[in-house]
Formats: sequence, C-alpha cells, structure tokens
Amino acid sequence: GGAPVGSGGCGCFSIVIIVLICMIIFSGTRGGSGSSSSSSSSNKSNAYLAHDKYTGNVDSSHGFYIDDSEGSEKFIDSSNKNDLNDGFDKFYSKTGVYPFLYIIERLPGGSGSADDIMQNYTDELYEELFNSEGNLLFVYVASEDDYWAAGGHNIRETIDEDAMKVIYSCINARWDDGNLARRFGDGLEDAAKHVMGKSPYRVVMIVLIVALAVVVILYIVYSWWQKKKKAEKEEAEHLEQILSTPLESFGTQGMDDLKNKYDGGNDGGNPPINPQ
Repeated sequence: GGAPVGSGGCGCFSIVIIVLICMIIFSGTRGGSGSSSSSSSSNKSNAYLAHDKYTGNVDSSHGFYIDDSEGSEKFIDSSNKNDLNDGFDKFYSKTGVYPFLYIIERLPGGSGSADDIMQNYTDELYEELFNSEGNLLFVYVASEDDYWAAGGHNIRETIDEDAMKVIYSCINARWDDGNLARRFGDGLEDAAKHVMGKSPYRVVMIVLIVALAVVVILYIVYSWWQKKKKAEKEEAEHLEQILSTPLESFGTQGMDDLKNKYDGGNDGGNPPINPQ
C-alpha cells in the first residue's frame, strides 16, 4: 500500500511541459511607410510569423503593375509579366493584401534625402491609385536600382513591421537576378509563406516535448506500479511467514496462566462459591 509514488512529481512535470509549449507557441504598420527597403531589410527571410489573413476590401483595378519607365524596352513586358503576376497573385491569395508594383525611371523632384522624397511620393501615389486601404504598393526607381513601399492603414494586422522586414529580405535575396519581375514575383511569393505560415521547427519541437512528457509520465506510472507490486509481495510473504510458523514457537506461558485461572489450579484463586 502507501501513497502513489511520484504523483507530485508528475503534476509538476506536466506544468513545466505546458509552460514550455506555451512559450514555443507564443514566442510569433503601415507597410513600409515609405522607407527604403535596402536600409530597412534584415535577415528575416527564415522567420515564420503566422499572421492572420486580411479580409477587408482591396483595389485591383490596375492589375499588379504599371511600368512607367522611359525607353522602348520596359522592365515588365510580355516575356516576364507572368513571373510577376503569378507571384503577386499567390501573395494576394495567402495574405488577402493586394500587392502592386509601380516602376519609374528616376527620383521625383523635391528637396531632402531620397528616403524623404520617396516617403512623400509613395504616400501620395497610393492615394492617387487606390480607393481602398487594403493594398501594398512598391515603387521601383530605375536610376537608383532601389524600391520603396507603402501600405493601406487596414492591413497593419497582417503586414506589420516584422512582415515588411520579411518581405524586404525575400525580395533582396533575389536582387542579383536581372529579371525585375522575378525579383518581386518570387520574392513576394516566398514572403507570403513566411508571413502567414507557422515554423515547421516549432511544430517539431512541440511534438518532441509532448512525446517527452508522455515518456516521463509513463515512467512515473510504471515506477509507482512496480513499488506497489513490491510492497504487496512483501506483505504477502510476511503474512505467509506468520501463518506457517508453529504456535509453539511463540511460547506457552500465557496460555498456561489462562488455563490455571479457569481450572482453579492457581492457589491464589478465589474459593469456590457454595450454593445456598
């Protein structure tokens, strides 16, 4: 018998496992707000954010791009537009945010740094192009070989600052590709997987922790069962030993005293009572 072995330890371990799982699960703006992707990006392409999909209105009236660059050869044409459209469409399907690429030849006129100029330009262009707050605008400047971004106010839950860092990183990872359509198309397609997806490593870690918890709990239960069976066996052996031991081995003095008391063999006993 006795209290179950390790019951307290099992409870404590379960609490530890729950805490670890919660830490793993919960460890996951105005997009870009006009800041340069080159200065804002960081090594975030491997991050998984598990953001909620945007379900509000978008403006798709302009398609996915406008190439307003100068010259007869455009950055986006019939030879590569599908690379851009396919990637942007997959980004839109996963995030619910409608992306758009606008290409210009050079920086617009204005005073201040390129970032200051482009911040004002992208914000004004967004208001000019779209009648909803569910779009994400990229502006590529050919003379700078750089791009800036601005997003609608309603997409902040899906495309926040961390999401923009992932997007910048995924696009910049393809910057050596001379095909501008693939830079943005493949970049946004990859970014959508990271912004909306859950890390496979996190899932594996949760599975491992749960498996470890099960193993430890089974070990605790097995140890308790082994000790219980051992105690029952020892108790049974002790009882068998008592039952198999002859009564004479316990001595007869007590029995003899009791016999003499009732037989009157004890001189110190009371005299017989005479009947009346």
